[in-house]
Amino acid sequence: MNQKQCHILIAGAGIGGLALALALSRIGVYVEVLEQSHTLGEGGAGLQLSPNAYGILKDWGLDDKYDLTLSANFPAAIQARDATTNVVLSELQLGARAVDLYGAHYATMHRADLHKLLLNSVRKQPLLNIHRNAKIERAQDTQLASR
Repeated sequence: MNQKQCHILIAGAGIGGLALALALSRIGVYVEVLEQSHTLGEGGAGLQLSPNAYGILKDWGLDDKYDLTLSANFPAAIQARDATTNVVLSELQLGARAVDLYGAHYATMHRADLHKLLLNSVRKQPLLNIHRNAKIERAQDTQLASR
């Protein structure tokens, strides 16, 4: 079985589901995403993107086409402080140092912004469909052919 014959069903169009769908469709796998909500969106607070995660998003073209750098913040450092005295306990330098060490930025951004970037990219993939108001009522394991 080659990848183009593969048909993958993903439950959920959150950040994880969309990221998986995008990764699979980019290598030629036909993907259908089922989302139980009638709207596609993400709430919540901020999140942190390690350099390896940010690098993958860049490799997927989100930095060039979908304004990843405009949506993200790039802290120069992260500090751990004592909650009662506010004394700095440790500090991790980021910024250019993260790029030098890991090949990509360390970034922070709002969950909704990352979801929107992924959704915009997913919608442009020819082998990918998203179905809203969809519920999975039962699932059955299937045996895949080995290579």
